[in-house]
Amino acid sequence: MPFLANKGPVPRAVAAAGSTQADAAALIGGALNIVTGADATKGVLLPVAAAGDVVRVYSQAATNILKVYPRTGGAINEGAANASVSAVARKPAIFECLDGTNWSYLQGA
Repeated sequence: MPFLANKGPVPRAVAAAGSTQADAAALIGGALNIVTGADATKGVLLPVAAAGDVVRVYSQAATNILKVYPRTGGAINEGAANASVSAVARKPAIFECLDGTNWSYLQGA
């Protein structure tokens, strides 16, 4: 996991893409993913992970939500398998892998 000395994960730029789990842009594990291009239809895909892995996401869109998908068969906050959650624009979001497939999701107010 790339880190800046005493400053946390290195920011990485990711462009939102697609409109389904199959064609969403891949997020980078262990990084602060700064996402551009969210338009309420485009999305990103959480990485393959192990229990305890954390992914941070920040959408730079002015107002549009960003769809965030788990990997195939996974779920976020005990939702339906493969279903996205809607990350709000300009609010930090943290995804923590619970067991290699399922994720918890928390977004700032």
